[in-house]
Amino acid sequence: IWVGEQALIDVAARAVSAVDNRGRHYGLVRNGGNISLGGTINLATGIAQASDVFVVVRDGARLEASGAQADLDLPGQGRVPVASNGGSISLASNNGLYLDGRFVARAGGAGASGGSLVVALESPYYLKSAVSDRVLKARELLLSQTHQPSTLAGTAEAAAAELEYGHARLGVDQVSAGGFDNLALLSNGLLSVDGDLSLHMGQSLRLYSGALGLSEQAAQNARVNLSAPHLLLAGILAPLEAKDPYQHPLLTSVLSQRASQAQFTASANLLEVRGNVLFGNKSNLTQADNSQLSVDRRGFDDVQLSSQGDLRFLAGANADAVAQGISTQIMTRGDMTLQAAQLYPATEVGARVLAGYLDGVDGYDPTRTLTIARAGNETGAVPYSAFGRLQLGGPSIRQGGGVRAPLGVIGVGILGTHKVGLLPGGLPSVSVGGS
Repeated sequence: IWVGEQALIDVAARAVSAVDNRGRHYGLVRNGGNISLGGTINLATGIAQASDVFVVVRDGARLEASGAQADLDLPGQGRVPVASNGGSISLASNNGLYLDGRFVARAGGAGASGGSLVVALESPYYLKSAVSDRVLKARELLLSQTHQPSTLAGTAEAAAAELEYGHARLGVDQVSAGGFDNLALLSNGLLSVDGDLSLHMGQSLRLYSGALGLSEQAAQNARVNLSAPHLLLAGILAPLEAKDPYQHPLLTSVLSQRASQAQFTASANLLEVRGNVLFGNKSNLTQADNSQLSVDRRGFDDVQLSSQGDLRFLAGANADAVAQGISTQIMTRGDMTLQAAQLYPATEVGARVLAGYLDGVDGYDPTRTLTIARAGNETGAVPYSAFGRLQLGGPSIRQGGGVRAPLGVIGVGILGTHKVGLLPGGLPSVSVGGS
């Protein structure tokens, strides 16, 4: 899919108004429309549908899905401006994404919200007998503060040989300039941050990936700050299929052991974790001749997740996706702090948190700490959750937060934890009464 330099795809709202025989203004102000190039993400399931084509949007092209505004006479209010919300723009590919154009879905005016931007880089199944190394590259979506334009040739025919499988880049400046309030990014591989980054969304931010980490070019001490009222960190939720004649370039759940001084901070009013969330990754991808291609992306020295309300663990791809009875986990080699009014698994969800984790042989880095802290002075109402399971692991655990699993199981100290400190107010609870 090639969207050229002069192209305009316009589904922006158009306000329609008229005047009745009493001089009153009436009309219709619809929300912005929807644009989909190559596919999208089902936000309910967290699974992407993507096409086996490259998606190229050239510099100068514009995709427009903004809302609109009109002055209308409303009962009891008189003549007031009425604004509509921005629409949605979805860009998805199994091959690669070159996103150099403008993507716009602004609110129509005050009181309305900006639209949604969805970017998905998927990894398909390839027939082993016909596969080549070119297509078996790890998928990596690079997120940077400022967009770095591609250097493709000027026509689709001339650029065909330059297109790289697994390539995708997006700049925070592109998201901000487009007026979006909702952003969803998916990479069935690596979601890598290319240096210092600060991203705030007005409504929601959803990140789905095989692993979150630093790009090869990112500074050792990069600082990443993410915030949104609703923030979701998720692994890849599409279930794996057993297809013997096929090959699938897929990351393993092994953390990178490379040193990092980077910091990852995410804050929200509601923070959710779903599936297998890894910070950093080391994988070997099988190539066409059965050789191994090493992929190693650094994680973060310090991960801080903060919610003014709940921090909730949702169901992953299946009940045993991570381990026996564990469908969701969040795992890092460095320190980790979880701060919220309360932490809990959703109904019948098994989840675990691992900080300072090295591997299944060496266990934990003894210098690392998992800290659970409380946001505010009061614990929220007992969540509508039951029969969940939550495990907290690290070499040293400082538990001072509101950890709950009504009618469920809580394990503080797993896989060889050396030290557990229960701080004031840090007694976990499995009670349905809140005690």
